[in-house]
Amino acid sequence: MSGILTGIILGLSRGIGEAAPLIAVGAATFVPFLPKGPTDKAYTALPIQVFNWADKPKAGFLENAAGAIIVLMVVLVLFNGIAIYLRSVARKKFKQ
Repeated sequence: MSGILTGIILGLSRGIGEAAPLIAVGAATFVPFLPKGPTDKAYTALPIQVFNWADKPKAGFLENAAGAIIVLMVVLVLFNGIAIYLRSVARKKFKQ
């Protein structure tokens, strides 16, 4: 059980940072407006936005990219912390 949980969390963690496969399947590379819902035609992911913001020459875009990177890192650390906790709980539960 602990191995399965670890694999799931590692897969989610890797998926957080993947931008190239999203571009390959047709995700919009830049969405200048806020989507109104999950069924909107244009969509993007945060790693793609970071890639595009970092490529822009204005300082505001770089600040947005830095903020988005921090958000991604916090989510990644949170996922890994949850995985460590669940793994320790599963090991204790199944050893008894």
